Amino acid sequence: MRRRARELVLLMVALALLAGACSPSGDDDSSEGGDGAPSATQSEPPPPPPSAPIADLIEKTSMTAEARTLFLNARPRIEGTADLKGNCSNESGAHTLGCFLAVKECQTGGLSSGCSVNTQIHLLQIDRPDAHDLIYVSAAHEMLHAAYEKLPPDDRLQIDRQLEAALPQLDQCRLDTNLGAYADRVGVDKMSELHSVLATEFAILPPGLQSHFNRYFANRQLVVSAHDRTLGNREQEICGLQSRLDQLDGQIASLRRQLQQLRSADSVRAYNALVPKINALVRDQNRAADSYNRRVREYNRLLESLGGAGDALTPRAPPAAPTE
Repeated sequence: MRRRARELVLLMVALALLAGACSPSGDDDSSEGGDGAPSATQSEPPPPPPSAPIADLIEKTSMTAEARTLFLNARPRIEGTADLKGNCSNESGAHTLGCFLAVKECQTGGLSSGCSVNTQIHLLQIDRPDAHDLIYVSAAHEMLHAAYEKLPPDDRLQIDRQLEAALPQLDQCRLDTNLGAYADRVGVDKMSELHSVLATEFAILPPGLQSHFNRYFANRQLVVSAHDRTLGNREQEICGLQSRLDQLDGQIASLRRQLQQLRSADSVRAYNALVPKINALVRDQNRAADSYNRRVREYNRLLESLGGAGDALTPRAPPAAPTE
């Protein structure tokens, strides 16, 4: 009886040792990597619960679980104009409605050697009622910078190609309005900006891009609609007036060349018959230019009220006077 008990104890000890050797949480190099570094398979800690204003941004933009984690891990803050400009001042080409920062921090020596990238999102507090919903667009825009940053290199290259292929299919005037601010700025990842702008400001995209952005939004149109009712519809109207003015410019220039030819040929009757037609077009041009300049001033005042967010548009010079 005593011998059997001893054999049972020995068996239990052997099983315990075997379990310790197979356990992933044993006190060996698998958890500390020999140099104190965490295991490569260790996941990031879950983000802290969001405050009510941040939770509202997540809900109203229909962020998916993946997007929510990216957004919260970037510790989003809603700030006044002065704080935002201070925090985003080192971000080349930062849009003053918000910015995304990726700060690399490294430690050397001891058990904590290594580098990590800390991400931060800063968003402008928008109090103007007719522009308030821009904060949802800004939140989605900056979250997408974090998403782009996380893409594996091969995936990012594939998305870049799809973004570039989509450009000819989109409204060029609106693209110029929204991307022109980044054209000449050094240090700006223009593909990341394109990734954020297309997702938040253009309703219709090629299927491949739409599928990609479905990773981050349950209903991307909520974000696009927020942009349309604040800035997008204004930009669309301005672009429509610009197109009309360009068309009138071409028609008037063509008729003026005809007038010059008729004058050189001393064709007085034909010349006089053409003058009223040109003058009618010039009057149309004046009305369109007045409307364009009025809309541009309204648009620029809106941007100014938001702390100068984005680049102001330039009013159009007065058209030439009617022909005598």
